Amino acid sequence: MNIFKLGWFSFASVVVVVLLSPVFPGASSAQVVSQAGDSSSLDVSASRLAAAPTLLVVAPDTTSPALLSAVNVGNTKIRLTFSEPISDASASAAINYTVSGGISVSAAVLSADTTNVLLTVSPMNFVTSYTVTVNNIQDLAAPPNTIVPNSQASFLALELVPQGIGINGGAIQRVSASAFDITGAGTDIGGNSDQFQFAWEQRNGNFDLQTRVMDVTVSSPFLHAGLMARDTLDANASFAAIFGSSVELGCFFESRSSAGAKSAAQSIPGGFPVNYPYTWLRLRRGGDVFTGFASLDGQSWVQLGTATISLPSQL
Repeated sequence: MNIFKLGWFSFASVVVVVLLSPVFPGASSAQVVSQAGDSSSLDVSASRLAAAPTLLVVAPDTTSPALLSAVNVGNTKIRLTFSEPISDASASAAINYTVSGGISVSAAVLSADTTNVLLTVSPMNFVTSYTVTVNNIQDLAAPPNTIVPNSQASFLALELVPQGIGINGGAIQRVSASAFDITGAGTDIGGNSDQFQFAWEQRNGNFDLQTRVMDVTVSSPFLHAGLMARDTLDANASFAAIFGSSVELGCFFESRSSAGAKSAAQSIPGGFPVNYPYTWLRLRRGGDVFTGFASLDGQSWVQLGTATISLPSQL
């Protein structure tokens, strides 16, 4: 690849770029950054080089950041997503956020990707709708653009957080006091990385969780529906899980021992059948040992697999 030397000069929020000279002959492309959050590509070739300098004018950013969504993470955290990177100074000011229902905001932390903010709030009630109002949030342009005053996003506080792993989209709907309907997409759970819809909550220490899988739309014989303990929300994260699938695959335990490793599935000889709505799954943690069970009545459990995985106490 050929490399070109570039020089640039800033006049207020407009940048003029001057092509100085190619280091090597031939075609190439260069990325020109005018200011935080703004960029433009300049494609040049040796045949088009002239004695006079080549000028590139980059228009200033005049688009204000927008509040895209709000979702609760447990009953004392709210995650806000913005349309573009925002400044830490404006994002971390708790006074810039208000929440309906008498909920107070005590802290705001900007994520590493600078598009998400995690609010710490007073306890919320599940199955209750809340609205977050945002003011004074600025992007990284020079001069910065400020969010539209009183920008709002509403959400229904649920015990589980909807999250696409390796994909975007998907949803969770509470259909009763103890039942959820989860929809999503993705290619598979397994191999070295995953694509699926995850509805999650944080857990500390050991646990023994059970769920009944009432119904599954079998869109693929390799579908996965069940319980998972996962290290992170990265697509290649380590995990331990118990799943129900199609009639062909039945129920099985699956795990990934470390990030990026190939997953492994376990079951009993001959497999364990699914029989929706009479399919129960159970995932148990004892230290670093994770064990998966299945049942056809929620009373008599059959162990399908186990794995020892070094995971943090809080998942």
